[in-house]
Amino acid sequence: MTRRALKARSADAPMLFPALEMHYPRGQRVSDDEFAIRMLSPGLRMAAHAMAWQPLRGLLARSVDKQMPGFWGGVVARKRYADEQVVDALSAGIKQFVILGAGFDTRAFRLIARAGADAFEVDLPENSARKKALIERLFGGVPASIELVAVNLETGDLENSLVTQGFQSNQPTMYVIEAVTPYLSHDAIARVFAVLAKAPTSSRLVFTYILREFLEGKQLYGWDKAYQRWVVKEGIYRFGLSPAGVGDFLRQYGWTECEQVGSAEYRARYFEPAGRDLTGIDVERFVAAQKA
Repeated sequence: MTRRALKARSADAPMLFPALEMHYPRGQRVSDDEFAIRMLSPGLRMAAHAMAWQPLRGLLARSVDKQMPGFWGGVVARKRYADEQVVDALSAGIKQFVILGAGFDTRAFRLIARAGADAFEVDLPENSARKKALIERLFGGVPASIELVAVNLETGDLENSLVTQGFQSNQPTMYVIEAVTPYLSHDAIARVFAVLAKAPTSSRLVFTYILREFLEGKQLYGWDKAYQRWVVKEGIYRFGLSPAGVGDFLRQYGWTECEQVGSAEYRARYFEPAGRDLTGIDVERFVAAQKA
């Protein structure tokens, strides 16, 4: 499978896990997304409905954990964390959001549009077209405050694509980059963050990254099969950082690191309060930053 094909396939598949969270009582959910199940392909939607039966969910959880320990918990925890950061930014008065690699996530119309803010969802042209068709079928049309920006971050002009569709470059903005950076080359990362470097004061940023030691094969955290497939064989994962190097990486683009979270923080903030026996993805961390 090509890198581009995997990116296209990964647009809706991760939404299965937020959809399954809706089978739990509200107090036991890690994430809360009433639209998630409606964003799934017909096959995944049927599977999600079938897994209202707890034994089936347990079977899936054990199967996923054998391949990629902590994947279920990591996906729903990072969605919860990004949601919280978006809500906090809205409360602080930010009115413009850019979601890179948006996939079939519902954050733009579930949180941002409802609050009267503008969202620019950036993704591959094929993903943007699929999402536009789905939103039109489900909701009658894309909300006026949401722009679906079709651009390949590896080869396209992100800045021009945003401005062409109404992005206000002088307005404080929050950028959300969830499960995207590992797929990009170092050159593409540099181009994307060069655009983010132009963000005005008070802008915010959250992004996930893969540990460099995982990409280098030094510590696999039980993701041995994923490493062999996505790093060694297919070269899907290409970019990573070390936790200690995040601050320096951000400073060269004018951003200040505020917080990093991973498995331990997810357990304390989300899993234990919900009474859930979940773990996070040890090879992935989430970063929050601000433009000072």
